[in-house]
Amino acid sequence: MVEQQTAASHSLATEAASLNALLAQFQLGQAHAQTQTQASAPVRQAPPAPVRTQAPVAADRNAKPAASPARALAGRITQAFGGGNTAAKQEWSEF
Repeated sequence: MVEQQTAASHSLATEAASLNALLAQFQLGQAHAQTQTQASAPVRQAPPAPVRTQAPVAADRNAKPAASPARALAGRITQAFGGGNTAAKQEWSEF
């Protein structure tokens, strides 16, 4: 496993070097100077979140929750993969 990670890191380093060689073909000139100036510019903060002008309204007593399509999908997936009981049935004696 360590050998695979080492090989992958060497491959990644080789790909990064070839990408740098491809980028070196372009003349960056003023664009490079502009990116350096923009990098040293102060970072603007995001505007504050809008303030809620109205208080939340409580749900009506007769209101019922809507069925969640995500929960229905999760139920179908669980049934497709054995109903979720397969993990409880596994025995660890083989280890």
